[in-house]
Amino acid sequence: RTQKRRGGLFECRVMTTDHATVLYFDNKIHAANKRLQRLKAAGFISERPRRAFEPSILFLTRKGLTLLQEHGVLNEYPSFNLPALERRTRVSDRTISHELEVMDVKAAFHAAIKTMGSFTIDEFSTWPLLNEFTAYRPGYDGAEVPVKPDGFIRIHETDATGGKFEHAFFLEVDRSNEVQETLVVKAGCYLDYYRRGGFAVRNGATRDDYKKFPFRVLMVFKNAERRNNTALRLLQNTPPILRLAYLSTFEEVTHDPTGAIWIRPLDYREATERTPFTIVAQARAGRSSAKTAVSSAKNNSRGKLNATRNSSPFPTNGRKSSLHGSKHGNRKCPTKNRKKSTGSNPNLLLSNRRLTGLTTALPKAPLTLTNSRN
Repeated sequence: RTQKRRGGLFECRVMTTDHATVLYFDNKIHAANKRLQRLKAAGFISERPRRAFEPSILFLTRKGLTLLQEHGVLNEYPSFNLPALERRTRVSDRTISHELEVMDVKAAFHAAIKTMGSFTIDEFSTWPLLNEFTAYRPGYDGAEVPVKPDGFIRIHETDATGGKFEHAFFLEVDRSNEVQETLVVKAGCYLDYYRRGGFAVRNGATRDDYKKFPFRVLMVFKNAERRNNTALRLLQNTPPILRLAYLSTFEEVTHDPTGAIWIRPLDYREATERTPFTIVAQARAGRSSAKTAVSSAKNNSRGKLNATRNSSPFPTNGRKSSLHGSKHGNRKCPTKNRKKSTGSNPNLLLSNRRLTGLTTALPKAPLTLTNSRN
């Protein structure tokens, strides 16, 4: 068990005491503190410098890495010399912050899955190098590009009849400073990886068997607004990404990762259908043509401009409509007596529909020796 804990720390590079407590000590904080103090005293692990009230961030020392090498724990990982392995821990605070957020997600998954008798986590890898693959990136003239996921998850399920299945996920934890288009392009790479059979080959099958090896991409965002904007962009992608990506917020995932917190772009489209948000999406998609139409309309006469406004498919602003109606006394304010829309924002629309539960709406792959790591 001790070697497993050190191996886990090696793979994820850093973790806090809270992470270790959940992952390796059954959430028993006193047992975790006692064992970790012994490992520190023996020189196998150490802490990064920290300020007061900041969590303890643990990493493997050279002595710990040497011990793992001697016991063959590192044989299943890419080959590195000790100086290179030591450099893995010397990264920027921003990178450490991101990796700790990935570990927050990992710890939340482990804690939640332990309460579900029919599910177990077979693998939760957070070293991007282990999960790297290449895919064709849209708009790059057919050139393949490397994709490094934040994590890869295999969850095994045993149903009531004793049948065994596997659910596979790639994990992307959004960085607040990351350009949103980066996530959209990355999602297109995942789609290419699936459709061209890359994931099937990774699992020991042929490319033609790609449908037998489904997976989903879990995208975790800082807030609901960024989640919704990404869902909209995935719908506008060519081809649109409807079901491959599961989107949620960091707060929701760390609270209940297996609950009904995930939405797909398809869910967003259906929830906002026939609402102003559908029109906004259409307007954004055709922004250039809309600008041309507005420019042309401004050159028309006043009467033609008013006619254009009256026939516009876009919803009019309530205040502007009121002024327009008061100026022309024979016209009624179009917003008067109108019921308040329940779809005042997309978050409300999404909360009023059943979201995609992580363990209820997933494609299942029969668990065989081909796609199992055991």
